[in-house]
Amino acid sequence: MFAVFTFSIIWGYRHEYCEKDKHYRITLQLITFSIAVFYAGLTEVIQIFIPYREGNWGDFLADVIGCVLGICIFKLIFIKKMIKKSSPIQ
Repeated sequence: MFAVFTFSIIWGYRHEYCEKDKHYRITLQLITFSIAVFYAGLTEVIQIFIPYREGNWGDFLADVIGCVLGICIFKLIFIKKMIKKSSPIQ
């Protein structure tokens, strides 16, 4: 779920990602990762207040791994798209 969430956030900024310099791309990835990890932590904290639920460090770690996976999937798609766009037409 968090892989899709993170991918969706960064996909929404893909045009800015393509047009800006490398520093901006890294900043965008860090901001996206920070938002997703904050949301993951918030969901675990909120579970403390719900009866029969509890926050779990293992769930939080799985969410963070999902966040990293979402960014990696975006980078793979982005790299393939840029390679395809820059290759000469035969």
